[in-house]
This record gives sequence, structure tokens and C-alpha cells, in this order.
Amino acid sequence: MKWFRSLSFSKQIVGYYLILFIITVSVCMSLYFYIMESAVSGMENATLELTLRDVKTNSDSLITRANEYSKIITFSEDVQNVLRNAGSYNQDSYYIDTSLVRLVTGSTYVASVYVFDNYGNTYHAANEYLRTPASKDVKQASWYQEALAARGGYVLKRNAGNFLQGQEMESNYISLIRVINDLNTMQPIGVIVLNISDTEINKIYHFAQTEYGLRIMLLDEEQIPIINTINFDQEQSAIIDTTDADQEPISVADAVDHAQNNDYKSSSIKIENSNWEIIGFLPRDMVGAQVKSFTVITIMILALNGMLLCVGAVIITRFISEPVHRLLASMKKVEQKEFAAIQEIPANLEINQLQSGYNRMITELNDLFDEVVAGQRMKRKYELEVLHAQIKPHFLYNTFDSIGALALMGRLDDVFTMIQALGSYYRLSLHKGQEVITIGEELKIVYNYLIIQKYRYEDVFEASYDIDENVKQYKTLKLVLQPFVENAIYHGLKTKEKGGNLIVRAKDQGAYVILEVEDDGSGMTPRRLNEVVQGAETEDGKSFGVFGTIERIHLYYEREDLVEIKSRAGIGTTISVRIPKDFRYQ
Repeated sequence: MKWFRSLSFSKQIVGYYLILFIITVSVCMSLYFYIMESAVSGMENATLELTLRDVKTNSDSLITRANEYSKIITFSEDVQNVLRNAGSYNQDSYYIDTSLVRLVTGSTYVASVYVFDNYGNTYHAANEYLRTPASKDVKQASWYQEALAARGGYVLKRNAGNFLQGQEMESNYISLIRVINDLNTMQPIGVIVLNISDTEINKIYHFAQTEYGLRIMLLDEEQIPIINTINFDQEQSAIIDTTDADQEPISVADAVDHAQNNDYKSSSIKIENSNWEIIGFLPRDMVGAQVKSFTVITIMILALNGMLLCVGAVIITRFISEPVHRLLASMKKVEQKEFAAIQEIPANLEINQLQSGYNRMITELNDLFDEVVAGQRMKRKYELEVLHAQIKPHFLYNTFDSIGALALMGRLDDVFTMIQALGSYYRLSLHKGQEVITIGEELKIVYNYLIIQKYRYEDVFEASYDIDENVKQYKTLKLVLQPFVENAIYHGLKTKEKGGNLIVRAKDQGAYVILEVEDDGSGMTPRRLNEVVQGAETEDGKSFGVFGTIERIHLYYEREDLVEIKSRAGIGTTISVRIPKDFRYQ
């Protein structure tokens, strides 16, 4: 060691770090190759699972869009009217065919739609050639009972369960099938078969193949391939694309057995709301090749680092430490659910890519969270709208009962008044399917509703109005007052021994229009008021319409401060809604 001591201090430092570097690298590389072997297997599994999950998500999304489209057709007034009256007379199919053509031609993911009534009639529209039903009676289809048992849901079938006969050598396609129920009686009046475009389906699987090298099998509930773009070259033990080969695709069992016996990973995942399955095949050397390249680069960088370690250790440490510290600080914020991008500091290539990649990841995470929240809000909005629509038939049946009673008593003028009020009420309530109307129209809905209810509950209430005429021009979400008026009658005034008074107000208040419903009925305790606002049920098991209406207002205006309820037991209740004048309605 005398020769080492005789060296200069700088050479000793270089030698020390060089020896330390060699020992450290030797140990680390041994551990590295051991760990990397395990990591490669894990990365292969992760790549396969993530890619399959991405394919499943895109497939689920396509089926969900097709499902929503089938609902639009199912709930179409033209479709309902034609199917509802199909057996009573010779129904002109013009209206339903026109509706189907208009809806189908506006969609890129719907190949064709077939609607069958219960009397052997078929209505159809297609972006491709039409297929012929195997039977005029749709109830003879193998899947009919399964669709009926779905109770308004859908079933997926390969090639429409062979109920539709197409061209020879036709490729497989996916059919979404659901029973169409009469919206008035909820009885089956037909069946819709919506065939999803194979172009859109192939896009999903082609992307997974070209982007990740993943080959896919899509199997139906009978384990029959719908999409099968794989085969194996038996000589080279490699997956080949059957679209470029003359041979037929191999079976599911053969594909899985071959993957297990060769250098391939295989995994499967289920399609949502069905027994369909996606099987993916990934070459084992795909991730391994990337890891090998990374290993070579790592060794080269370590060797270069060893040569420059003594001279540049301090400089490089300082050069790298600051952006790394920023990344670590931001990552700690992620643990607290604060997803904030960092300010990028120019450094070396790897650190710059790490910073920009991290910022892109944070941006994508924020966008993803926003999409999830928006999707949940829209889902809740649609659920509330469906709930709201279910209230209408009950009101209609009661009104017709009252009209019938007046007619039996010979009060024809009152019958005429009620029918006019009912017609005006529904004309304004439906309003061509629009969600937004003027405040004047909203007040007319309430006015006609109270005319009808006054005949039904003659001694229960007296209605009065306090309206600023200039506010009638402003727009509002439809049916924001009627549920509160109904609540005041049924749960406030009707339960009071001698009835009471109901006041409807519409006042101009600067940037807002204040809509109020006030009654001097039985009122509510603070506890009961809180239960109503939170959507709790009443003692008889029925919930107020207050909660659903408040939720509609919150979701549509995206604000939580527009509704205020004041109530005292035995005194009465006042519900106020603030409508922003400058809100941009969609």
C-alpha cells in the first residue's frame, strides 16, 4: 500500500472512487440481473393486463354507446306509437322507418337496427346491406326469453343469435338486443336488434395490435370467437396475423396451449354485463428486448460515470439534486391528493424527460378525475330525470278520475276547464323535449296545475300569485316550481284540518329571479326538514319530490346555493329558488 500512499491526493481520490465504483457496480449488477429477471416477468404481466384492461374499457364504452342509442330508439315516440298500435289496424311503417333512418345515419358505430313488433312486422335501417329475419315471429328467436328476462336490460349475441340471415362469408358482428316495453303499461310490444359496426370494433383491436403488439380473441358466452386475428407459425413458434395469411385461425384451446408452451403470455378478461371474454397474447421477448436495451444503456452510463466520477461528482450532484427535490416535493403532495405540476428546470436529457413526463402524467390524472366526476354527475342527472318522469302518470290518472267524476255529475263546463288546463299543462311540461323554458311558461305550468288540483281538493287550499311581469322573459330549468307546489298541497295543506293558503311568487332581485312557493300548512320540524332535504322517506314509505328537484337544480346550474327552505311546524313552509339571469343554457 506504500505506492498508493505515495500518490497525490487527487489520484488517491480518483483511485478510491474507482475501486469503490467497481465493487459497487459488480455487486449492483449481480443484484440487478437477479431482480430484473423477476421484474421482466412482472412487467410482461402488467403490460398484458393493462393493455387488456384498455381494450375492455374501449369495448365497454362502445357497447355502452350502442346501449344508449338503443334506449333513444326504444323511447322514441314514433317507435312507441307504431309498436303500440301494430295489432289494431294496418300500421303505416313510414314514421318508424323514418325515425330509424334518421338515427342510424347519424351514428358511426351503429351498422344496422331492426325493430320487430309482436305481429310479425319488421322495421329496419342500415348503414350497410340488410339482413333477412329467419322467422316473422321474433318470439321464435333463441335469445327471446333471455332478452325478456333482462327486464329492460340488454343482451349481447354473436351475429344476432343467427336470427338474421346475411351474405355468405360474412364476418362476425356483435348484436345488442333488448325488449321494447310500452312506456304506458310496461308490457312488451316489440324487440330491437342493434348491430354494432365491425369497423369500430376492429379499430379497438387493431390499435392494441399495432400499438402494443397484442393479439386478441373476442369470445361470446359459448366460447366461440367473434374476432380472432391470431395464429401461430408452427415452425418459428411466432404469432402471425391471419388477415395476411391464407390459413384459418386456430381454436381457442390450441391458441392458449401454444402460448403456454412457447414464449408468450396469455390472459383473459370479461366484458361488462355479459359472459363474453377477451383473450390477449403477448410475446415474452417484447418487454425483455426493451429491458435488454435498457440494461446495455445502463452499463454504458455507469462506465462513463466511473470515468468522470472523481471530476464531476459534486457538479453532477448539484446539477441533478434540485429538479429531483422538486419532483419529490410534488410527489409528497400527491400523497395528500394534491396533483400539481412542477416548474421545469433545464437539466440533462433524462431529468428533462422525467419532469415533462411527470407534468403530463399530472395533467392526464386531473383530466381523468374531471371526466369521472362529470360522468357521475351526468349519470345522477339522468337518473333524477327518469325518476321525475315516473311521477307524471300518477298525476294523469288522478286527473282523469276527477274529470270522469265531473262528467258524471253533468258539470260539463268544469270538465272543459279541466281538460284545457290538463292539455296546457302537458304541452308546456313536455315542450318538445326541451329542458329550458321561460319563467312565464313555468308559471303557466303551475297555474294550470293548480286549476286541476283545485277541482280535486276544493276546500284544501286557496291559491294566489305575486308576480313581477318583467321576470317572465328570463329562462329557467323546466319544472322547478311544480314539484314544490305539489309538495305544499300534499304534505302541507292537505294534512291541515281546515286547509290553508298557497302563494306563488316571482320577483326580480338584481342578478337573480326569485321563485317562491309559500304555504301556511302543517310545516316541518328542523329534523324533518333535514330529512326531506337529504331525500329520506316519510313515515308511509313515500319520499317527497323536494329532494329530486333540488338535486336537478344543483346538477344543472352546478351550484349548491340556489335553493333555500324555511319551515316551522304548525306555521308553514317557504321554498325559494334563485335563478341566475346570466346563466348560459345549453
